[in-house]
Amino acid sequence: VLSHLKSHLLRAHQQLGKSATHSRKFWCYLGEESKDCCDFKRDHLCAMTSNPSPVDARIREYIRRDIQDSRANSRHSDLDTVRCGLGDIVDVLSNNITQKDVQGLAARIKRRKRATSNDLIRLSKAFMRNSDNISTFIRIPGAVNVIIKEFTGQDADLKLWATECLCNLSLGDDFCCEKVALLAGTYLLAYVKSSNKHLARLCLWVLCNLVSGGGKPLKILMSQEIVRELIAVVQNDFDENIKNECLNCLELIVSHEEDILSEADNVIVIRAATEEKNPQTLGGIQLLYRYLSGRDFQLPDVTNLTAIIHFCTQYLTNFPPKAPTRDIALGFVLYAIRILGNCTSLQEEAAHIFIQGFQEKPLSDTINHLLVATMQEEVTKELIWFVGSLHNSPFPVVRQYLERDSLVHNTRFPIITSF
Repeated sequence: VLSHLKSHLLRAHQQLGKSATHSRKFWCYLGEESKDCCDFKRDHLCAMTSNPSPVDARIREYIRRDIQDSRANSRHSDLDTVRCGLGDIVDVLSNNITQKDVQGLAARIKRRKRATSNDLIRLSKAFMRNSDNISTFIRIPGAVNVIIKEFTGQDADLKLWATECLCNLSLGDDFCCEKVALLAGTYLLAYVKSSNKHLARLCLWVLCNLVSGGGKPLKILMSQEIVRELIAVVQNDFDENIKNECLNCLELIVSHEEDILSEADNVIVIRAATEEKNPQTLGGIQLLYRYLSGRDFQLPDVTNLTAIIHFCTQYLTNFPPKAPTRDIALGFVLYAIRILGNCTSLQEEAAHIFIQGFQEKPLSDTINHLLVATMQEEVTKELIWFVGSLHNSPFPVVRQYLERDSLVHNTRFPIITSF
């Protein structure tokens, strides 16, 4: 390219017969050797550039791009210097933090008995980046107490940053979760009802992290009546997103071992699911299904069992239920069929309660109504499974009913194209 440029410029020099000083910016690409033999006057430069060669145009384009890139980089650098607390600088510092840095931060906030927003941001990112950072911090006496202090303080911004720290701390081992549950559990449950929706959701995330592992952290929260507090949120007019987060947390609780719930907690959970007047989501019946599946769909308490059977039967006989969308209505039908099918096949008392509800109106009429009203293959498959479960039932009360209302002959199932 340089040799071509050199010969090109020499020919131009011979044609013009005059010399001038060329732009200094151009010589940085040609070198000093070409400069002596290619010296043109400025007034003839326009004559050359009016129809530039492809090589000239390419070099000029490279120069323009280089200048544009350098200006863009300069602008970004200038912006970063004035946004120390918000931008890339904080992220770089947080991503590169080590266990030694965590120890230094813990010692500093202990000494000052307070934490700044920058301290909390760096700690939160450090906890999320490496579990060893969590173990290092939580085992420094008094360090977590400073975060709890900011979490329960009056500064709204520090409260949010401290909650994020607790959320990431709750990703640690059992010892870490136990300490967070013990020191912050009651405050977390109180802030779930906060008017600050972002704070309430963060608190629910912390609670979900704590209860998911079970063990002692869950027992501590159960002693603080977490079930009662979360059900109170579900049953009142709180934000729907907060309600869903509460139901997710409750599902995690009931999925653990059966003895984790007291008798009072069992009653609270069943009432919360069966007494929901105008359900906006599937959360209530999903919670009920998870609760029953953790107990093999067998309940010794007849009162609770009766409430569940009547609740599910009502949704099937009165379809569509009061729900904001058809998808939610269909979801309730599917869950109700699964609950009834499992309960009636495993517990004779449940089968007896269910059959009593169809003494006047045949069960086959309800099934045919559901098939026509839903027109969904998913519902059809669930009903086929349910009818088969009833016909294979070992309980006398079910066999006696089927002699009067043969579901195989009286139901009109459509053709299913796929299984």
